[in-house]
Amino acid sequence: MKETPLQELAKDLKFLVNNRFYSDLEIVCKDGVILVGSRAILAARSKVLDGMLYNGMKETHEKRVKFPNFDSKIFLLVLEFIYTSSITNDSLTIEDAMEIYRAADFLQLSALQHIMIKFIKCYVNKNKPVTPNLLTNAVRSSDTLAYGVLINILVESIAKVPLDSIAFESLSIHALYCLLSARYDRKIQFLTQEYHVLRYIILHTANLISKEAHEVFESKLLGLENLKKPVSKSRNCVETSELDKFSPIIRRNINPLLRFINWDLIDNKILREIIQPLEIVPDEVLRDAYSSTSNKRLMFKDMHGITSNPFKFDSAASGKQLIFNDDYSEVSAVVIKPEMMIYQSARSQYVISSGGEHEWDVIIEEIGDASNCYIGICDEDCDFNTFVGNSVNAWVLNRQGICWNNGIFRRYGSEFDVGDTITVHLDMDQRTCAFSVNGKRHPPVNWINIPSKLYPMVSFRNSGRLRIQSHLS
Repeated sequence: MKETPLQELAKDLKFLVNNRFYSDLEIVCKDGVILVGSRAILAARSKVLDGMLYNGMKETHEKRVKFPNFDSKIFLLVLEFIYTSSITNDSLTIEDAMEIYRAADFLQLSALQHIMIKFIKCYVNKNKPVTPNLLTNAVRSSDTLAYGVLINILVESIAKVPLDSIAFESLSIHALYCLLSARYDRKIQFLTQEYHVLRYIILHTANLISKEAHEVFESKLLGLENLKKPVSKSRNCVETSELDKFSPIIRRNINPLLRFINWDLIDNKILREIIQPLEIVPDEVLRDAYSSTSNKRLMFKDMHGITSNPFKFDSAASGKQLIFNDDYSEVSAVVIKPEMMIYQSARSQYVISSGGEHEWDVIIEEIGDASNCYIGICDEDCDFNTFVGNSVNAWVLNRQGICWNNGIFRRYGSEFDVGDTITVHLDMDQRTCAFSVNGKRHPPVNWINIPSKLYPMVSFRNSGRLRIQSHLS
């Protein structure tokens, strides 16, 4: 029978220890498997192990050390790093990597922690849909503090996708609390608008109660795409008795999460007509929200929270040489040799998959005389290091007022230059895209292949600097 990679690793390490170094220590793992090691080598590589084996602890006088929190599979990979300064297992899973990080944190193996962080960041960037499950598992651990850095990575990844796209089953209530508290404490920018954050909290809590509770509150909590539309009688016919049945439980369960809501970003009319009738938010919280000066300045017709900027650029989905400012609202391309033509693109963190019209502005801060820039939309398969005009995965308007997609171009609207503002108007109901230049709106482009999931994007030929923000009506 062919041996597994871990079995082969165990044999190799055992041979290494027994034949090249003096084996004088047994390592008992969580699953009862006993590994062997050299006391001197382990102590030399880890201050924690040095303290256990040479500074008067009970392990100092025994030939055995126990690690009840780590399986042999994980500790074997840790031993590989201790002896070889590398991990060669090609079948390493994300779950293994997180456990190895936890073990490295316990043993104060900073180099191994760095390797695992790099692996986890790369994995999370490519597999965002599984991130909520990973956060749920990390928060569930009894050793949450060891996961501190990893939890931050997971939180920042989840913040880049709309909460509505995350299944309630993927994000436990404890993970949701962790996500919201991290956003509040570290001022992490969510792509989800504030009303939708509150809506997700309520529906998540209702879902934990029962399917019926979820259906009752979902019928009362409109999505952002429906807030401008009249409420139909069929969606407004939930009996008061049905609300009364679940409201006290939901009120009690969501109360610890309400302190993480920025009430200034939820319009008074929404609070009055949608939230208050549910009787799940304490009166004192609503009073404070109503009296907020900044809240009174918000207009109900603008449901896109212009006081914040959800259209941040995503450095993980961009050309390799692009530079971003601290809050990722600006992206710059710098060409050292002007004669070398370089194409690079960057997409926004903001995912567009819901209906209705979505609008944002791109301001041309700088652009070289021999340079060009492209503004528009792309899907998740776009290549960020090639000429975007030839891509089937991008739909853009360039500096000369020409629209491009899949190598096909046509004259459209006005040219633009430094200091100009280009507004993108994306209608996901009609699957059309139009552009405005300095407020002058042009008809939709004749594109017929716009998909159901898109990202705002910009692209450069050579040098320039562009800023992206919510559209200011």
